[in-house]
Amino acid sequence: MKGCRYLGLAVALALLLAGCEPQQSLFPLFTDKDAFFDKQLLGEWQIWEGTSPRPGEKSALITFRAAVSANTYDLTVPNFDKPGQTLFSEARLVKLGNYIFIDLGTPNTYDSPNIPYPALECHVFGRLTLGKDNGRLDFLSDDWVKDKLRAGQLSLAYEEPLGIVLTASSPDLRKFALEHAEDHDAFSESFTLVRKN
Repeated sequence: MKGCRYLGLAVALALLLAGCEPQQSLFPLFTDKDAFFDKQLLGEWQIWEGTSPRPGEKSALITFRAAVSANTYDLTVPNFDKPGQTLFSEARLVKLGNYIFIDLGTPNTYDSPNIPYPALECHVFGRLTLGKDNGRLDFLSDDWVKDKLRAGQLSLAYEEPLGIVLTASSPDLRKFALEHAEDHDAFSESFTLVRKN
């Protein structure tokens, strides 16, 4: 499998992130039919780990730019555990029911020395709540997935090559995301956004 080339890089990235990482999935949450683009997301945003901004505490910056591919953002994300290091991703939005989700996928990095996020050719996803000048990202927690797996309660297909990677199909992921959209334990890897002035 093509993604296997990236396992070493995925492990290195996981160590860089010190285990504080959204759950990885082999397949995307979006489909080409329903991915959509919201211009309001474009630009630079201050970002803090957690569910609210912390005025007075220095924030990092996350940048959304329109990508060449339709309904896709080029995203730069700070590595919170390695100040000054930037991770790169492709992002797409998908609306499921009354909720907006974001799917981050590995960008094409064959000609780039930059570290992609996620490093394994895969996806991470979470809920997006977006206001005019603020927002919040709540990603599916890898710790929650591990706990559900240990308890025999994980309803999604997975593999454990070097950690848990969800292998559920996109339709199964979408059903799961919609069923758990209000589950703050499942979607507990939270980040707060405030538009940079």
